Amino acid sequence: MAIELHDARAIGKLRTAAAAASETLALVGARISAGISTADIDAWVREDTKARNGTPSQRGYHGFPAAVCTSKNMSCVTGSRLAVRSSRSVTSSTST
Repeated sequence: MAIELHDARAIGKLRTAAAAASETLALVGARISAGISTADIDAWVREDTKARNGTPSQRGYHGFPAAVCTSKNMSCVTGSRLAVRSSRSVTSSTST
């Protein structure tokens, strides 16, 4: 498989998408607290992405139903559990 080289225009688009994703992460991360559902998180990501005229890239990929992959209580899972509620405090960390 060949390595794809991007021109300046494509790199600009990648930077714009990365900035939007970073801003969405910060916005959603600030709203997370104990007791919210993964469906709430998914809705926030969908709303913010739509407001930025974007589309969640993973939604619909091989049937994936959500805008974001989430799990409760720092567990690692594959897929989407839209109705799961957190039962303990949540630690959210973001880096810039």
